[in-house]
Order: sequence, then C-alpha cells, then structure tokens
Amino acid sequence: MKFTGNYSRRDFGKAVLSSVPLAAVLGATLSGEALANAMAAGAVTNSTVNGIKLGTISFSFKELKRNPGDTQWQEVLNDCQECGLSYLEMENNRVEPVPMPIPGGGRGGRGGGAAAAPETPATGTAYGSACPAPAGAGRGPGGGRGPATPMTPDEIAAAQAAAAKVREDTRQWRLTTPASYYANIKKQANDAGIQITAYTCGWGADYTDDEIDAVFNAAKAIGASAINSSTTLAMAQRLAPFADKHQFMVAFHGHTFGLFDNTDDYASTFALSKYFRANLDIGHFTAACGDALAFLKLNHDKVTTLHVKDYKMQEGPSMPWGTGDTPIKPVLQYLKSIKFPGVVEVEYDYPIPEGSNSIAEVKKCVQYMKDALA
Repeated sequence: MKFTGNYSRRDFGKAVLSSVPLAAVLGATLSGEALANAMAAGAVTNSTVNGIKLGTISFSFKELKRNPGDTQWQEVLNDCQECGLSYLEMENNRVEPVPMPIPGGGRGGRGGGAAAAPETPATGTAYGSACPAPAGAGRGPGGGRGPATPMTPDEIAAAQAAAAKVREDTRQWRLTTPASYYANIKKQANDAGIQITAYTCGWGADYTDDEIDAVFNAAKAIGASAINSSTTLAMAQRLAPFADKHQFMVAFHGHTFGLFDNTDDYASTFALSKYFRANLDIGHFTAACGDALAFLKLNHDKVTTLHVKDYKMQEGPSMPWGTGDTPIKPVLQYLKSIKFPGVVEVEYDYPIPEGSNSIAEVKKCVQYMKDALA
C-alpha cells in the first residue's frame, strides 16, 4: 500500500510524529494498492439481511500491521470488504498514525493496577438482576492487569516523557488534520461499497475542548452518523454541550462491571443530552448478568448500534458464537420484528482458533447472524 501523491506513508508518519506542518502532506490522495485491486473486482454487495444492516467494527481485525507512522484504515477496508460487509464502525486509532512505542510499554501492569474492590452487591434493574461484580472489578479502567513489573526511576521518567510526547503528537495531529483527509477515507470506503456508520473515540479526561471539537468534526467528515464511545460518566457530562452544539449523536458502549453495564447508567446518561444514545454490547451486558433483550424492548429507540458477541454470564469469558449465554438469536429476531434501523455489528474478540484468522472468524459470525435472521 502507498500514497498516490508525492509523499510516502513513511514521510507522512515522520511529519506527524515530529509535529511539522501537515497541510501539504495531507493534501495527497491516500489509496492502498490492495484496496484498489479489490475495488476493481467489484464493490461488496449490500449486507442487509431481512431488513437488518449487518456490519463490523475495525477492532474485529486482529492482524493489522502496526508500523509507527503508518495508518491502518486501508487494511480495515480491505478486511471489511473481504468479509462481504457494507457497514463499518471505524475506530479513530485506525485513521490516526500508529504512534511510536513507549519504552517499557509492554511490560505489564505498572504500579500494581487498580486496588481490589469489595464485591458489589447484586441489584435488580428493569433489565434483569445484576450479578455481583467480583473483587477487583472497578467502575473504570485499570483493573485486572496482572502483577506489576518493577521499573527504575530512570525508566519511569523515560516512559512518562515518551508517553507525554506521543499524547501531544496525537493531539496536534487531530487539531491540524483537515476535513479533506477524512472525506477521502469516506470516498474510498464508499467506492468499495462500504458505509462508515460510526466513528469510535474513547474520550479521556485529558482531551482539550478543541480536541473534542476536532473529533466531532472528523466523525462528520468521515461520514459517520454517531460517535461510539467507551468512557466515564464524568466525560459524558462534559460531552453533552458538544453533542448539542454539533447536533451529533454520541452512543455509549458498556463494558462488564463498568459504566453502562446493566445498571441505570444509560437512563441517567440519556437525560444529559437529546443526542445521547446507546451502543449496546449484548455480550458485555450478558456477562454482567443483564437481560439484553429486555433492555432493547425498553430502549430500542435509543440504540444506534449493537455490538454482538457471545459471553458467559458472571464476567465472561467470550466464547465462539452459540456456546455462550448471550441471547444472540432472540435479539436478532426481535430487531427484525421491529424493523430496527440501526446497525448490528460483529465485534470479534474470542481467541482465534489454531489455523484460523480474524477474517475467517468474522465470516463465521456473519453467517451465524444471517442464519438467525432467516
């Protein structure tokens, strides 16, 4: 894959990572050779089955190359097309350059991870009885990371400095990248028969106001109709005026025993903005002992996207479809009965079987959904 303009992808990455002006670099047209070849063979057919739009999220594809300075969106489009899917949720880190590695970044949980939390008692909700959260499952990131690996003071300082530089480089990239960059990705996706329906951003507390605005603008330019997000209630409160200003939907995604599991988090968050919605993950919802079908019957008009995977109750694990506890078939049949207008996405995350790959497994999951909708 390469640029079709006067700049190589490596030049592009160097420009991004050194924070030099990007206007000229980003003016080049991005195009992958593999994507061009795939498009020459014909765009994918519409992946709507009995009225239900079937798609996937870029997270499903596990074999993407991670060369610092390069981007991954071309590979994502190739993989989505190979799976025969015409609806795609694109994560922002697939269109942003892969950052330089942080020294010591692969050494496990620094600082021991989150402190063990007391068991959370089960509570009844309108969507089923929540199971107790196990010790160590807090309401936020950081739990379950395993033992810490000791670092020297010099290693800690180097890692902190590298992380700060990577974070600032990413911020400057978002602030200086023109809308035409995202519009080009939208065009290439459309040419391949793929509609980018959602843009994913895990908002952090370190986002500046200008950076939040930049993400909304990127989502609109790339053709998405919503920003899907795993974040905190505090960030949801902060995002509300931005969603109102841009008149653009933000759909919140839940994780097991975190914000937006099977508690009343969604109800309280919907009240913050008329543009707030749910990106319901029926796998995580089930793992927290929630009743995803009951939730949908009460809130289907607030759900823009479903992430589908098959989890066991009581904190998972993720299983090959049909072997877990997630009510995938009943949910799909219900969505068909109400003519659900959103997108139902494979979020592939169970271990890749020996001799297989993520594309092959996504295809199996897609066929499972097609059979359930027949």
